Amino acid sequence: AYPGQREKLSAAQSAYNDLSIRNVENLISAIGTVGDDSYPAIEAARRAYDNLPAALKDRVTNYSLLTSAENDWANRAVLAINNQIGALAAPSSAVGETDIKALLDSYNKVKSAYDKLTPEQQSGVTDINKVTSGIAQLETALAPYSVRDMIAALPAKADIKMTDAAAVKLTETQKTLVGDITKLTDAEDAIKEISEQTTVAIFTGDNPALATGAGFTVSGKYNSKSSFEYNGTTYNSPLKMESATSVTFTTATDKKITIKIGTAGGQLKIDGTVYKDEDNDGFIVIDSLGAGNHSITKASGDPNLCYVLLEAA
Repeated sequence: AYPGQREKLSAAQSAYNDLSIRNVENLISAIGTVGDDSYPAIEAARRAYDNLPAALKDRVTNYSLLTSAENDWANRAVLAINNQIGALAAPSSAVGETDIKALLDSYNKVKSAYDKLTPEQQSGVTDINKVTSGIAQLETALAPYSVRDMIAALPAKADIKMTDAAAVKLTETQKTLVGDITKLTDAEDAIKEISEQTTVAIFTGDNPALATGAGFTVSGKYNSKSSFEYNGTTYNSPLKMESATSVTFTTATDKKITIKIGTAGGQLKIDGTVYKDEDNDGFIVIDSLGAGNHSITKASGDPNLCYVLLEAA
């Protein structure tokens, strides 16, 4: 019905194939001599070649130039990194925070470039150990300045214990670079003072004074058939939380309260509000219990009250 159309289609397809091949050949030719800026051209030629139908790839007359350029680029990247490693100054040459940071930045840039190489290329890098050991030495040299910054940020921006742990690792010579550590020692003293404010009330029928002596008023019966452990010591006869049982105490400041009960998943009332053992581990924890008078009473069931730990919120 349409004479000559199939021939037109075939001719168009043939012309399109020829253009596709010429396009790839032109992209390969455009690479030219491989230099520092050759990667985009190499990548474009490779992508165009890979997108050709398999039947057309053999017709690309200068494909060997592409593979040669890829090899030259790979070798150039390895050569560049080897040259950069050779040019790196020794870690000991950096004196003072600014010099150390600048040299560490240079070492890290070389390491980043090395990490981007293929495993085959990495095998051609001659002295990567110089880079990794240099980074470690420079980071150690920066340690006193890091501690100084951590101290300056206390208490809002750094953890006091973490800062103390970092400071302990410094040599005596490094410590002289930190400067004023008064803020850190003051913070440590504050932590010590807070820790000394911890109160433990142990509810045992064998020695009720372990609770009353901690400032707790207790009214109720003890369960002689049960026992519990606190801090490695076993205690007998915990307080049985029945309807008539009550425990009262007073806190002068906001406290975190941890209550050990004898029944996993149990519950108690603290100041009239029901609190459950949410983790099913035998503990009820309230992160913030305000200053004032407080009470512990039964909610449901008959759980035992073993001990109460009060610490700074």
